Amino acid sequence: MPLSDIIPIIWSSRFLANLDKALIYGNAANRDYQPDATYGSAINVHRFGDVTVGDYLKNTDIASPETLSVDRYVISLDQQKYFNFFIDSIDEIQSQPNLLDKAMQRAAYAVADVADQHVASLHAEAGNVLGTPAAPVVPIVTDIYAYLTDMAKMLDESNVPVTDRFLIMDPAGIKLLKDSGEMLSDTPAGDTVRAYGVFNAPGSLPMGYKGHVAGFDLFMSNNTPTDDAATSVWQAGHPDGISYVDSFSKLSGYQPESLFGEAMKGLYVFGAKVTSPDSLVSVYTALA
Repeated sequence: MPLSDIIPIIWSSRFLANLDKALIYGNAANRDYQPDATYGSAINVHRFGDVTVGDYLKNTDIASPETLSVDRYVISLDQQKYFNFFIDSIDEIQSQPNLLDKAMQRAAYAVADVADQHVASLHAEAGNVLGTPAAPVVPIVTDIYAYLTDMAKMLDESNVPVTDRFLIMDPAGIKLLKDSGEMLSDTPAGDTVRAYGVFNAPGSLPMGYKGHVAGFDLFMSNNTPTDDAATSVWQAGHPDGISYVDSFSKLSGYQPESLFGEAMKGLYVFGAKVTSPDSLVSVYTALA
């Protein structure tokens, strides 16, 4: 059966399943507004301020209702990425039966890489910061764990939930943490099978997951941003901090007129917005 004859929804579901597996920064964000996503849309997000609590006296009128303050955010689905690949008929004949999955995995990984870079770029909007772009901190083996507890303290003081907290570091940071002895293992054993607040079976852990340390689900990514003198910006927080919305608007297979084979093209539209800065911590680091 030609690839272009396969039902598009099957292609789409396989692509999105592989995309979700490949995302790291995207999966650390919330998807609360996903049901409102449509192509080219802008989603209005409203966050209410604190509610005043008063003392109640029997047989005494309570105060008039207060008007809550409202912060309004707009999540624009303004990131539009496409892919377009071709499989020659000879390659198709000689390939393994799982050609479709392999092609979708590669497409999903490529798109997830671009999407994660976009979400990572929002680090400058974090409400809590250690170091600066021009004067980054320089963690070493003997004090790296203290930086993690400093991040946790910042989130604690901002009343951020202790569950589902994440920390994304570059390979150099992960190595430093391992060398410190604070990470007991890097295998699916003990607390390392716990991610996003639930226990996962071996083989089902999220992409880049390295373990649970200092109250954080720890992830490694090569997309940690750099800024001025900083060699890497570690990001920690809670999924409440960033809202991520995507809308896979179009995917179709076709046969190029002048070639023998099948082609597949897809358009992926998404957007992300920092909606709770206090739920995020950015650490500007300089490592060898």
